[in-house]
Amino acid sequence: MHQIETLKKTFIFNSDSLKCLFWELCMQLIVSLSTLCMIKVSKEATDGNMETSLFYLIGFVSCLTIVYFPNMMARVYITKWQNTALGKFVAEFSKVHRGKPLLARREERAQIEPWLTSEARATYDDVCDSAYQLFSTFMNCILNILVLGVVLSPSLLLAYCIAAIFLFLTKFFFTKKINELAKLNQDSRNNLTHTLLHGFGNIVGIGNLGLKNWTQSFLKDLRINRNTQGRYVLFQSMASMVGIVLALCVVVIAVGSYLVDNLDNNAAFMAMVITIPRQVQIIQSGFYFFTLVVDWGGQITRLRELFTLGLKAINVNTHEQDVCLEKISIFHEQKELRFLHWSQLTEFFADRKNGRFTIRGPNGVGKSTLLSLLSNRIEGNKALLPTNLKDSYLSQDRGLLTGSDGDKVREALSNREYLEELDYLFVDEWDANLDDPNSMALSQIIDGLSKDAVVIEIRHRGQRRVDGDLFSKKNADNHL
Repeated sequence: MHQIETLKKTFIFNSDSLKCLFWELCMQLIVSLSTLCMIKVSKEATDGNMETSLFYLIGFVSCLTIVYFPNMMARVYITKWQNTALGKFVAEFSKVHRGKPLLARREERAQIEPWLTSEARATYDDVCDSAYQLFSTFMNCILNILVLGVVLSPSLLLAYCIAAIFLFLTKFFFTKKINELAKLNQDSRNNLTHTLLHGFGNIVGIGNLGLKNWTQSFLKDLRINRNTQGRYVLFQSMASMVGIVLALCVVVIAVGSYLVDNLDNNAAFMAMVITIPRQVQIIQSGFYFFTLVVDWGGQITRLRELFTLGLKAINVNTHEQDVCLEKISIFHEQKELRFLHWSQLTEFFADRKNGRFTIRGPNGVGKSTLLSLLSNRIEGNKALLPTNLKDSYLSQDRGLLTGSDGDKVREALSNREYLEELDYLFVDEWDANLDDPNSMALSQIIDGLSKDAVVIEIRHRGQRRVDGDLFSKKNADNHL
């Protein structure tokens, strides 16, 4: 029940999943019908009923012909299933994290970012595919075993039930250790993914020192991931082998006993012999099913971590301590404003309708954190332009911004259709990589924007200093 709740909360259950499993059930019913026809062909032919045998032979061939259609439909819907689940997760991720101060919580970003990139895609692909394969192999085994048990001998049905008990006891015995290894494996995958996300900038843009440090970090994370993944796969395979060997012994004993008991019954003997390839296929499906069952606990652990870390709400108040308000000034129209308390700061900006405000202060006092926290706390239609504008979807076609840094900033700030809707625009060190002409030109654009909205910015270049006293809520209007 706990796993079912997890699947519901993480969007694995959806309309496309039901359609996928419906078509897969149709396929497995056809496969089991072909097993029945195959047994009947052998029995009727051995007894000399050739017309009846021919009828079942036509049925067997028909099953082999039409089985591909439901299989095709199931494969189509599993792709839709995966994409629907991922789409719902991203929508929920956006709902939880929309407007949250990513710049103020780099440590959380290192945890969360991989789950919105390759890991979210891989997790939903793997979990949906595993659920599909579990259902498919389970129905294949159950339906074909029922046919064998009803048509040939109830003892076969009993033998397969005992084999299933051995499989699940083995799974129960090893589950805790498998889940622990799955968690370690996923953590190492996340660390490796996070390192790879920073690869391009360190390889291309920073220089030998940055490349050396990144390479060392990458090789370390790669080694850890290789070792944890190896331990996980090895232990999982050993657990599967133990369960399958026990189950296989039970089935072999049951089949052998049936053959010995029916040495004088040609029809029954030949029916069992002709089904041996199908029973081998059932045993292979059982082996695969048990491997999936063993792995399923790890998949659920991975899915819970995706949901827990990817959709957890961050308490941004914990980052106030990273901001030294007493060392930060805010300039507006050549006047320096200083704030003693967060409440004064947020109330002040909440009352503004327009204007350009520049945050100044020494390195390390939390200017970017302050900007991010303000963007989260102030109500209204707002946008935050981070330093890495290459990650921002603010162009007319909502594609990634391209070109030089000046072009990226200019394109973002020139998108009038988007920016005219804003009440607040937060811009972090937009002039960090610009020459003087570009910096002056874009400053004029920001001046224009500040006439209709509140623009709060951090400037990278030299800091203007003007005389001003300590700002408090009481004298805020006097300064302005």
